[in-house]
Amino acid sequence: MRSGVILVAMLALVGLAALLPGNDLAGVRPERAKAAALLMGDVNCDAAVTPADIGAGLGAIAGNGTGACLQSSGDLNCSGDADAYDVLLLLRHFAGLPITAPAGCPAVGATIVEGPTSYELIDAARGRGEITQGQALLYHLYADLGEAALPAAYKGRENGPVESAVFHEIASAWTTLSPSEKAALQPYTLPPTAEGSWVEKQEGAGLAAVQWETVSNANVKVWWQTRRPEDAAKATAILAEMSAKIWPQLTTYMGRAPLSDAGYPNDGGDGRYDIYLVHNVSPDPKEKPVLGWAAPQDDASGNHKCEVTPTFMVLNSRSELTPVFYSTVAHEFMHSLQFTYDVGSCDDYRWLMESTAEWAESHFYPQVNAEHPWAPKYVEQLKTPLEFWEYKHPHQYGSYLFWYYLEHKKSLPNAVRAVWEASSATNSLAAVQAATAGAGGLKTTWAESALYNWNRAPYDFFSKFDSLGALPPYNNTEVSATKVPVTYPVPTAVGHMQQSHMSYTMTASVKTLTFLNPFAGSGEEFAKVQALVNINGNWEPVARDWTDKERVSFCFDKPEEKVKELVIIITNSDYLDRSHTFNVGDGSLVASPLGCKGWSGNATAELHYKGTGYDAVFTAVATDLRYTPQTDPPDEPGDRYTSYDLTEIGSLIWTVSGTWPGDSCVPSGTMSLDQPGTPNGAFGDIEIDTENNSYYIYAGGAVIGAMFTVTCEAGSFQLPWPSIQAIWNGGPTDTPLKVEGDHFVIDAEFTEPSPFYGGTWRWRFTETK
Repeated sequence: MRSGVILVAMLALVGLAALLPGNDLAGVRPERAKAAALLMGDVNCDAAVTPADIGAGLGAIAGNGTGACLQSSGDLNCSGDADAYDVLLLLRHFAGLPITAPAGCPAVGATIVEGPTSYELIDAARGRGEITQGQALLYHLYADLGEAALPAAYKGRENGPVESAVFHEIASAWTTLSPSEKAALQPYTLPPTAEGSWVEKQEGAGLAAVQWETVSNANVKVWWQTRRPEDAAKATAILAEMSAKIWPQLTTYMGRAPLSDAGYPNDGGDGRYDIYLVHNVSPDPKEKPVLGWAAPQDDASGNHKCEVTPTFMVLNSRSELTPVFYSTVAHEFMHSLQFTYDVGSCDDYRWLMESTAEWAESHFYPQVNAEHPWAPKYVEQLKTPLEFWEYKHPHQYGSYLFWYYLEHKKSLPNAVRAVWEASSATNSLAAVQAATAGAGGLKTTWAESALYNWNRAPYDFFSKFDSLGALPPYNNTEVSATKVPVTYPVPTAVGHMQQSHMSYTMTASVKTLTFLNPFAGSGEEFAKVQALVNINGNWEPVARDWTDKERVSFCFDKPEEKVKELVIIITNSDYLDRSHTFNVGDGSLVASPLGCKGWSGNATAELHYKGTGYDAVFTAVATDLRYTPQTDPPDEPGDRYTSYDLTEIGSLIWTVSGTWPGDSCVPSGTMSLDQPGTPNGAFGDIEIDTENNSYYIYAGGAVIGAMFTVTCEAGSFQLPWPSIQAIWNGGPTDTPLKVEGDHFVIDAEFTEPSPFYGGTWRWRFTETK
C-alpha cells in the first residue's frame, strides 16, 4: 500500500521539483556556502534546509541530481537508508505536517555531523562527472593552498592531514590530462623558484621581485625568501635537523637517497635535494595550515613522473618549528625516497606512500606522536580494505598501525623497506605479502594485527607501548535471554583485507552461550575467526582460534566458563582477489537462560502387560532423583546438547498387580533399585538441546536375580522382573522445556497405547540452583 502512495507522490514531486530552485531539473546549479556541519534534511549540502532539498533529493534518487548529502543527512526516519519516502517526509515538513520518526531520530534541521571537506565535495563532483580529472586536481591544489580561485561550491570543512598529497596523483594522471589541464596545473608542479610558478603568481610580482637565499650542506639545500628575513633562522634550523637526523636515519633505513635533479630544468644549480620555504596560508583561520609536501621534478619535456624521479620539498614557513613540524618533514622526505622506486602501478601504491610515510613519523619521531590522530579513523573503518585510497582520507594515514605492529610485535623492523623493495609488483598487496613472508605472510599477520587493533585488554599494546589514546568504542551488543533462547546474528560478509570486530556483553539472564560458526568446513582459506573472552571479569591473555570449530559453548554455572564479555573478530586476508567477500551466511550467538548444574524431581510409571490371560500392571514410584552434568564421556566442546546422568535416587520401587494366565493367578511383589553406579542400581540420562530448548529423558533398571511371585489356586511360582523404563518420553522425539517464574521445569506425561508394555509415564524435575 505504501509503495503505491510513494509512487503517486513521487510523480507529483517530479513536477514540483522542476519549479524549485537549486536542482538539476530546473537547470540551475547554486553556489554552496561553506558547510561547517550537516543538518538533518540538508540533501544538497548547502548548510541549510530549504525546499531546494526536495528537488535535490529527487534528483539524487534518479541519479542526476545535486543531492550529494542524501545518504548522510536525508534519512529522515532513521531507517538506515535515504529513499523516496524520506523525500516525502521532507515535503511534509515544508507543508507544516507532522513527521513520525523513531525516538532519538534527529529532527529536521538538527545538526547531525560535521559537513563534508572540500576534498569530499570535489571528489563527489568528479564522481558525478560534473568536473574533469584535471579540474579536480587543480581544485585540490586550490583547497590546499588557500587559493581564492576555488569555486564556492567546493569550499567545505578542512580536516585532512597537514600535507598536500595531490602531487603524486597529478604525476600518475599526467599522461591522461589535456593540454589545457596541464597548463593550469604546471605552475604548481614547478619549484617555487621557477619562472611562472604559483609562488610568483601568488606574490603578485615577477620572479625578479622574489629573491631567494640558501643554506646548504653536501646533500641538502634549503631556500628562503629575502623579503622574509625571519625565515633565515628557520632555514638554518631545518637544515640542521635534516643533517643530524632525517637524512642519515631515513636514507640508512631505506638504503637509498633521493635521486639527483642535476641537469633538470629548475634544478637549483646542482643535484642536491632542494627544500623551499613558502608563506602559504590556511583557507580558514580556524583550520591548521598545510605544512608541506614533496613533489616530483618536471623533466626537460615538461613531463611529470610518478616513479623513478627526482623530487623537491615545499614547507610552509608560517608554521612554528615544533616537533610536529619536523615530524612532517620526515614524512615528506619519506615521499621523496618512495619516488625513487620503479613501482608496478603508481595508482595502486598511493595508499602505501601515505601509510609508510606516517610510519616513518612514528619510527623516527616516536615521542612526538604526530601520527596518533589518524589511528582512530583507521580503526573506525577496518571494514575498508587495507589498500583503500582517497585524497587526504584518514584511512591511509592511520594504517601506519599495521607497520607499527609488524615492527614491534612480529620482529620485522625492516618491513617498510622490504615492501618498497617488492614494489615492482602491480598489486601493492602482493608487495605487502612479500614483506611479511618471514612472519607467515598476510594470512598470519593480517589476522593477528586485528587483535591489536582492538587496542583494549588483553591486546592493548598500542596504548601501553606507544601511549596511543583510547580508540573509538566498538558497537557493543548487550546479550540477554529471558524464558527462551535468543539468537544474535554474527555478520560474516567481510571483504578482502578487511577486519570485523563484534563486541558482546552478557546480562545476568544468560546461563549458557553458544557460537555457531559458518566458516567451519566452508573452504574459505583466507578466513580467520578469533575470540577474546572475558571470564568472570578477567580477560584471557591469548585469543582463541575458532576458525575450524563448528560451535563453541559456555556453561555459566561453571565458574571457569562464566563469560562476562566476548569479542568475535573475523578477518579476510585475501590479497589477490579484491572482489572476494565472504558468502557463508551469518553466524549465530545463541544465548539461553537454561543453566547446566542439573535437575532433581520425581516420577511415576504404569506399564500394562495385556494379552490372552494377561492383565498385569507394573508400577514404579521414583522420588528424589538427581541428574548431574555428564562427565564420562564428557560432552564435546561446543556440542549443542548438554547431557546429564542419573547419579542419585531417594527411592525407585516397582510393584506388580493384576492377573496372570492360569487358574486365578495373581502377580505380586516389589523391587527396589539401588543407587546409580552399583550392580543393582538405576540408570538414566537427560539430554537438553540448548538451541531448541527441548529435552529427552530416560530412567530404568532392574535388580539382578530379583523375582516376583505369581500365586494361583494350584500353587505359586516366581518369575524374573523385567528391565523396564521408570521414565521415558517416547524415544527420539524431544519434549519442550517449560518455564515457571524464573526457572525451567521438565514436567510432562507420555502415554504409549500399545497393549504389550504400553503405559503412562509422568515426571516433574526442576533446575538445580
